Amino acid sequence: MKRSSDNEIDRRLAEGVDSDVIKNHEEMLRIIQEKIHLSGLDTEFEGKLLALVHHITVYRAIRGAGVRDVDPYHLGVPWPSEVFEMIKVRTERLQKDYEDLLGQAGLTKSKSALLQAGG
Repeated sequence: MKRSSDNEIDRRLAEGVDSDVIKNHEEMLRIIQEKIHLSGLDTEFEGKLLALVHHITVYRAIRGAGVRDVDPYHLGVPWPSEVFEMIKVRTERLQKDYEDLLGQAGLTKSKSALLQAGG
């Protein structure tokens, strides 16, 4: 499926994918803006999030200019693939910390306490 294909079906599919990508990008930006304070931000993670925002901004600018056959990586702005693993690791760590705090407060057993107890 190529955006610059002579095949109209390929072009239309590519336009549909681009539309979905832009919607997903907008949702990612919204989540970053609204939830960044919960992320346990450090310099490395901040850099990756900023790289993601930069990539999305360049993507939107390219498509907004009507250019369909260029992606951000063509302009030296690659997709920051590490950011999703960083989000996953942080989310899991923060969830564990939360569950441990609940357990310490006697409100529930943490997952780590359940695992230690064999349950």
